[in-house]
Amino acid sequence: MTTNTTSSNTFVVYLANIQKQITRTLVVPLVVGFIGNFISCIVFRQKQLRSNAMSLLLTAASIFNIIVLIYGIGTSLYGVDHTSPETYSVVFCKIRIYIRHILLMTVRSYITLASAASFALTSSRTNLRSLCEMRYVKWAIVVVLF
Repeated sequence: MTTNTTSSNTFVVYLANIQKQITRTLVVPLVVGFIGNFISCIVFRQKQLRSNAMSLLLTAASIFNIIVLIYGIGTSLYGVDHTSPETYSVVFCKIRIYIRHILLMTVRSYITLASAASFALTSSRTNLRSLCEMRYVKWAIVVVLF
């Protein structure tokens, strides 16, 4: 009986080590994603693109993508070598996935708004084109947050 228990404990430890190694590989998408989104922010904030509504929306999406990467992958990486806050904080356990979902939906909303702005800018109707003025776009960015 103890042999089965010992072998199953060894197998559990083995699986835990594999899980740690897989989680540590999350550093690669974190670094690549951070660099890519940072470069996107730099490109979209260039002088010739600063007055473009889609550029502002895509910059906001890139900034929130960086936040998603740091929050989503960062909390997972922290749990590899430390006690995960999920194990001792009921509030963090319940709210962690919800916050990540909200951040991802914010990014999707900004990309959708950028697509709508692209459609509006190419419209022959002046009232649709006027919706792409920077004051409306800045207002839309704030509204999506709340």
